[in-house]
Amino acid sequence: MLILVLLAAVNLYSQFQETQDKAKSGDAQAQFELAMIYYEGIDRDKNYEKAVIWFEKSGSQGNAESQNKLGFMYLLGRGVEKDLELAAFWYLKAAEQGNTTAQIKLGFMYVHGNGVKKDLYKASHWIEKAFKSGDIQAENIWNQYELWKYKF
Repeated sequence: MLILVLLAAVNLYSQFQETQDKAKSGDAQAQFELAMIYYEGIDRDKNYEKAVIWFEKSGSQGNAESQNKLGFMYLLGRGVEKDLELAAFWYLKAAEQGNTTAQIKLGFMYVHGNGVKKDLYKASHWIEKAFKSGDIQAENIWNQYELWKYKF
């Protein structure tokens, strides 16, 4: 039994090293994966500061999942100082690439004027995109705030 546990630990370490090497060489997907390891605390303590570093490297290369996570981290102040404008910036980057979670978050920010100027037309635009993708949460927001009234 101990041998199996040791083999599993060696395998996890080997996978981590491989991901880290790819991330350091500039691979955006590996950078996202490494960020998630730090974010989730997979086989190590959670480290939001390190996660942000790798999400930013990946997000700067256009990885929509990283951009969405950065929006979330700036929204809540995880590993960074809370900054609603930067949250909106990263959510916009991800939303433009079709990330429905980012579209909802950005739309909701426009509904309430958090980090952006309140704008129900822009809120309608982003929530509708997520809604048309079949997202139930977007449909609920669309109906709750009657965003059909604000279509471009």
